[in-house]
Amino acid sequence: MDTGTGLVIAAGTLTFGNEWYQTKSYSGKRQLNWKVPIATLLAAGAVEGVAKASPKGSAALGFMVLIGALVTPYRGQAPVSLIADILGKTNSFVKPKGK
Repeated sequence: MDTGTGLVIAAGTLTFGNEWYQTKSYSGKRQLNWKVPIATLLAAGAVEGVAKASPKGSAALGFMVLIGALVTPYRGQAPVSLIADILGKTNSFVKPKGK
């Protein structure tokens, strides 16, 4: 497995876990969105194909996907914001209102 493929799988796992943690149904149970793992596997396969032509290019692409997964809010907070909230740190990605 190439570095880029591993980074895409890490990004998909992060997105899947983040969404699972933030979503609850009306019954109070957490819901699983199976679209995320399927899209992750398809994207990882595409990046693995790119790795055959350009290993450094696939690593750069995987790194961009991971950064996007870390800072993009998906059904709630972005993973970086959620981790900061859990650790009790302030959210540095959102400017306070009025400043």
